[in-house]
Parts: sequence; structure tokens; C-alpha cells
Amino acid sequence: MDSAKNSLKDKSGLPILLDGNSLVFEEYLEEVKPSIRTLEQMRPVLKDGKISSPSECYYMYRNVCREENREMIEGSGLRHDITVIPALMLGSEFNKTFGHFHPKQPEKDVSYPEVYEVLYGRGHFILQAEDSTKFFVIDAKAGEKVLIPPGFGHVTINPSKECLVVSNWVCSGFESDYSVFEKKNGAIYYETKGGWVENKKYPFLPQIEYEDPQDLSALGFEENVPMYKMVNSLEKLDFLKNPDKHKYLLASLGP
Repeated sequence: MDSAKNSLKDKSGLPILLDGNSLVFEEYLEEVKPSIRTLEQMRPVLKDGKISSPSECYYMYRNVCREENREMIEGSGLRHDITVIPALMLGSEFNKTFGHFHPKQPEKDVSYPEVYEVLYGRGHFILQAEDSTKFFVIDAKAGEKVLIPPGFGHVTINPSKECLVVSNWVCSGFESDYSVFEKKNGAIYYETKGGWVENKKYPFLPQIEYEDPQDLSALGFEENVPMYKMVNSLEKLDFLKNPDKHKYLLASLGP
């Protein structure tokens, strides 16, 4: 499985391969060096914070795009990333991202959204309300897209035995807020081999609600079409930069 090279071109819209837990850039695509989230960095959000391995948890490739698209994407205030989350265990937990919230748009009462697409494997996307009263889990497989709507923090989990690769479109003009998950020792629930386990750092534990990936056609995304191809119509991604102008539509698509 993970030891073989797997082409992601059809799913990603870019000439890239998955080689083990690393991306290989082909056809003159500029290579991007990943930022590595280490075990030491992950300790604050782990159920089992004293584990000694693995040393590296996941890999974040920022600003992945064709060179002929780069100036247009950056000029639009957007960013296209790819994250590789290996099939590892973090103690009793499945491998996951640290988790973060997005800030609100300046002088507006709505936070920035984000859109993900699974390129390889299977992922669980946690959506946790800002006030911790809602906790959703979206199970998505290759080719499916997930909207992180305003008002929710999120964590991506790899619950399978193969590598998980996800891409995302996001506004480039803000910094994510990791402090809530860091202070609370992770999300409201941990996903383990034995099922979901409560995080006692939260005074209120909402029921886990399971959702299917959203139909995002109203935002311009097409089924079975790599979302990188939105590079040809970046104006459709205005909701990522100006969520206040699209808040009712975004609310209708959220969990």
C-alpha cells in the first residue's frame, strides 16, 4: 500500500505521486518542501502525551500549484495546500492533525471557511463549534470534498491502514488559531482503535453527530472534478476571502 508509488494526478489535477509518505513532483512542477509536524509539537493535543514514537506525524505542503498559476493564485489572496497524514498510531489514537480555528474576517462577525478534498485514502474530518456545543464527524473518501464552515474548528484524522492525502483551498490572509485545542488537550473527543473517547478537559460533552460530505455544487465545485481546477475560475472562491458576503449560503451548507 504505502510502499508503492501512487499517482495522484487524476484526483489532484496536478502531476504528483505519493511515494510512501512523501509527495513526488513531476512534469516540471516546482518541488515544495513540506513543513513537518513532529511528535513533540503534537504532545499538547494527544490523549497519550507521554508516547515516544513516531517522531514525525504529518507533512504540510504549502502553496502547491503550477508555476503558470502561481502569480494569479497569490494575487487573489488564496493558497492551495496538500497535507499527507501517514497511517500511524499516536498511542491509542489514530494519527491526526493538531487542529485549529480560523479568526473572524476583520470588522465582521463571521470567521473564514476552508474547503478540503481527499486525494488518497479515507479521512475523518472533525468539526467542533466555537462554544463546544456541537461536534460533527464527516467521513470522506478519495474524490469527496468537505467544507469547514465559519464558526467551527477542525481536525483531520486518518482512521485507516493507508496514507491519507488531502488538499485544501484557503484564504492566505490570516493566521490560524491553535490555542483552543492546545489549552484543552485536543478536541472534545479522541478517536481511538476502541472508539471515541471523551476529553475530560471540556465541561460539556455534546453528542457526536455523523454527517456525509456536503454537496458543494452551489459554491462552484463539481463532483469528481479535482478542486485544484478552480484555478480557472478563482472568482468562485471569493467566499473564502469574504465570507460575510456569502454567510447565508455557507450556513446552509454547514452541518
